[in-house]
Amino acid sequence: MASWRSLMPGAKHRVWLFAAALAVCAAVFAWAVRDYWRFLADDSLISLRYSERLLEGKGLTWNDDLPVEGYSNLLWVLACAGVGAFGVNLVAAARALGLLCVAVTALALIHSFGLRRWRDLLPSTLPPIFLALSGTVLAWSVGGLEQPLLGALLAWAIVLSYPVPAAWTPSSGCRVGGSDSRDELLGFRARGPSGAAAPGSALSAGW
Repeated sequence: MASWRSLMPGAKHRVWLFAAALAVCAAVFAWAVRDYWRFLADDSLISLRYSERLLEGKGLTWNDDLPVEGYSNLLWVLACAGVGAFGVNLVAAARALGLLCVAVTALALIHSFGLRRWRDLLPSTLPPIFLALSGTVLAWSVGGLEQPLLGALLAWAIVLSYPVPAAWTPSSGCRVGGSDSRDELLGFRARGPSGAAAPGSALSAGW
């Protein structure tokens, strides 16, 4: 059985791959988001009002009168307050959290592709790049509301809730395994029962 130390070179290799993929996506996103910096949803100021009051020690309240639960995004309110506790302006905190959540979503897309080799770098970055070029994603990443957080949580929930398909076979459909092949992940290669490459492709398996 391989020791933990013997696995480190491969782990470090994947870290560099993910870092390179995120750097490419970040560069594209930074170029595309520049026209959206002026956008801030007015409803975000409602959430930040509660974050501000919480930091002042007045609880999750709108004012000093009867408590009113005027927010529907408790986790976001608490997250903004958590960043604001370090002296960060709450608007800047909300935007920083939005950008971070978009990066986490991009990481989920890259991870779901099975990035393990440098030749997989470009195709692995295409889905998050398309995401980064979406006007909706660009606007709400700096809009100050919880949509980026919801997207990040949903993306990782989907990625972690299903096994990665290793190969497609005409008789059994998807066979789950620990394959490192991007071609198999996408269903472009079929394998026989013995694990040897079989002629044809996933198209011949009915896909």
